[in-house]
Amino acid sequence: MTRRKYSIPADGQVLHTDQLRAHTAFTIAEALRSLRGRWGFFSPSDLDPGEKANRFSVDGGCLLIQNLALILPDGFTCRARELRKQIPPGGGSIQVTWTLPDNDATNDGAVHVGLGIMATAAKRETENAADADPEPARYCAAGTIGDVDEANQVVLRAPALSLDAAACLHDAWNELVGVLIERIAGPVEKSPRGEPFERQLVYRALRRLRRVPLDTEPGRAIRELEAALESLVDFAKAHAGAEIASETESLLLDTGRVSNSSTVTLVDFLQKLVRAVNDELESTVSWLHGGNLLVLKPEARHETDDSRMVFEYSIPETRARSVLITFSGNGAINTWIRFSDGWEPVHGQAVEGGKLRVRRELPSGTRSFMLQCARDVDVTVAVE
Repeated sequence: MTRRKYSIPADGQVLHTDQLRAHTAFTIAEALRSLRGRWGFFSPSDLDPGEKANRFSVDGGCLLIQNLALILPDGFTCRARELRKQIPPGGGSIQVTWTLPDNDATNDGAVHVGLGIMATAAKRETENAADADPEPARYCAAGTIGDVDEANQVVLRAPALSLDAAACLHDAWNELVGVLIERIAGPVEKSPRGEPFERQLVYRALRRLRRVPLDTEPGRAIRELEAALESLVDFAKAHAGAEIASETESLLLDTGRVSNSSTVTLVDFLQKLVRAVNDELESTVSWLHGGNLLVLKPEARHETDDSRMVFEYSIPETRARSVLITFSGNGAINTWIRFSDGWEPVHGQAVEGGKLRVRRELPSGTRSFMLQCARDVDVTVAVE
């Protein structure tokens, strides 16, 4: 229930330079944290293995909170090992109260934490009293007792202000950053496109995302992600064609709208970006490597007896390394590719937007190939 002590001597003692620096750093850090203006749960990094933060449960008619960890609107973190409170008849809303430390020279930084349960019938009266005289204690309503699962765990909802507030959010962030560094940052650094200093700006902006700390508020993390992607978009707009610039710019969609969203929404968004970087930036990645995708038109097409379509493609002699095939449809897509002898089956579930992308290296000497798919599937073929 205490914050890390900041070094301020008692009245009448000497204030040393290192103490002044420590206090200044503490003041600046707390000022920045208070800019959030919100409260929410977070997951501390100092818990023992197997422990979980913010465990709300019912035990013998009491509400039990273990490892409470909150970030307060004031910018302080609020910690309590265990809090217990009798539940009134009919339940009620859970309130966590705290009293901030006094601003005197001998303050040890303690945030005094309390627990209350606001009975349903007395809710309005209690809220009005809190609004009228919020000092010295302040409070936040963490949720309502009523949703209790089979293990007597109380289901509560509050903003998740930390990237490690949920393991899935942390994992989704790391996966996205890893894909961006591998698929984009690496090729940008070695790309023949643009000027070296421009490539370094993009490369460093993407690499910096790896250093976003675990206790960063998701809104700030998304803003840093947006800034890094904007540097990539600016680079593409300055040196690439409209198609590639539009392809990279599509990564910025929805970033502003999700910064203050729930953990689930943020995880979905980050996973969507992972799919986009892996599946929808083929033209950009090819361009960064110094090449350009060439979209092919079918040389011939005909319908089979079982109402499927067969397309035949010819490959320019100067471009014969790999082929990228995009199938657009709904649900499962079953298709076949034929480079020489026999048909190779390709089965897959169309990703978001109804697209399935398949990349194949072309056998040496290949100058044509065939595709077979359902009539209601659109096909786009490109080679590099």
